[in-house]
Amino acid sequence: MLKPLKQLILIAFSLSITMTTGLNTLSHSAEEIANAASAPQGEKIAAINTSAVASSIPKMSIKQNFETDDASLYIDLVEVLRLRGTASGIPPVDRIKIVQERLERFLKNGGNARDIKPGQEDASIVVRAGNMVLITVDAATAEKNKMTQKQQALHWTNQIRKALGADPIVRDTAKVASRGLSSPALGHLGNYRSTGAVSRGMASWYGPGFHGRRCANGERFNMNSLTAAHRTLPFNTQVRVTNARTGRSAIVRITDRGPYSHGRIIDLSKGAASAIGMLSSGTAPVVLEVVGR
Repeated sequence: MLKPLKQLILIAFSLSITMTTGLNTLSHSAEEIANAASAPQGEKIAAINTSAVASSIPKMSIKQNFETDDASLYIDLVEVLRLRGTASGIPPVDRIKIVQERLERFLKNGGNARDIKPGQEDASIVVRAGNMVLITVDAATAEKNKMTQKQQALHWTNQIRKALGADPIVRDTAKVASRGLSSPALGHLGNYRSTGAVSRGMASWYGPGFHGRRCANGERFNMNSLTAAHRTLPFNTQVRVTNARTGRSAIVRITDRGPYSHGRIIDLSKGAASAIGMLSSGTAPVVLEVVGR
């Protein structure tokens, strides 16, 4: 009985039909519909609904530190957001769950990562996905991270955008999105001591989570090349980076924007970090010297 039924469905339907479920529109081939019809009754809905939705959403996970009560959201194993305080009586892990649900809903409904921006909702600083507030920046988290709330919003925004494959918002062009309107650019993100052509501060490095993705200058990021992210230096600027602990140095090319963590002045590729001996430590005090373009 099932085989004639499957043949009948294959004849009755064209190569694809469109099914609307809530806000999502899914396209399925006639063969998929036929297979679903021949499946056991309890499996029919899953056979139709799971294929198209889940594949378009990156894997998200939540981790909680039970000693500090901090909670973090990860996208494809990259930490994009960490909450370090209770806000409006809601603990960090529950707030993170809300963020995950909203972000997944935004992406399922066709949202573009480029529409994730720092914003303002009344007197609160927020991260917005389109017209939806993803997260309100709480003062406790920003203070523990030694950032202003605007800096924290931009940091979270760029972490999420980069994990989803979109370019980060750089300081010079960052706008506060408030119900679709633009406000003045966000303030300067962090500080470093400059002595003429030489700057001193902390360096960090990035690699596996971003290998192959677009840099802010448009080229593909190669974690093994000698490149770096800087907040203000023009793209293709050549910078000598010297590890103040080891004395080892390398000349890197600026291809990306960042870092967005307080107090860090440059984000090196994995290859550059290895060249100056800071892979294992993760961060290191460095001296930067612009040597050309």
